[in-house]
Amino acid sequence: MRACTVALLTLALVALPAAEAQAQTQQRVPKREGFWIAFGAGVGSNSDQAAAGARGGVAVDLRLGGSVTQQVLLGADLSGWARDQGGSTVSRANAVAAITYYPSATSGFYIKGGLGAASASVSGSVTTGGATTTVTTTSTGFGTTVGGGYEIQVGSNFFIAPSADILFQTINNHTSSVFLLTVDLMWH
Repeated sequence: MRACTVALLTLALVALPAAEAQAQTQQRVPKREGFWIAFGAGVGSNSDQAAAGARGGVAVDLRLGGSVTQQVLLGADLSGWARDQGGSTVSRANAVAAITYYPSATSGFYIKGGLGAASASVSGSVTTGGATTTVTTTSTGFGTTVGGGYEIQVGSNFFIAPSADILFQTINNHTSSVFLLTVDLMWH
């Protein structure tokens, strides 16, 4: 029994480097050229105690733009978060001009950041005299988005990209942040 175990371990130690080398030669290099688009959904949490009590909600994002090089993408990043709370819908969103950077041209890991506009909304129904009206209050300000993720190539130009983003917002001299975890579908 012991000889069998030693033989299997020896075989594994010999086969592992060979299998790893073969996998590296078969690995596809991502094509980041021209127009690209990504969209996704997930979950998020708002840090603003007054607006949403730092509770979870739904997160969505849409990103699109152009490739400058294999490692640099420029584009627009639209990210948002929403939550139903006490009969009202509370939401926050950023729309920024963003840069995405891949430290390695052959890896799927990326970091991103951008500057632009932020919005915060509360929408609810009000009943007056038997008539129900939806009232929405929206405030806008300055927004910054930072984040990162990893693209997993599943086709020649198609990727699945789990990502994490933080939306920083300054609206009416009040600063808050929203943390988002999404899974994007991306085409290069």
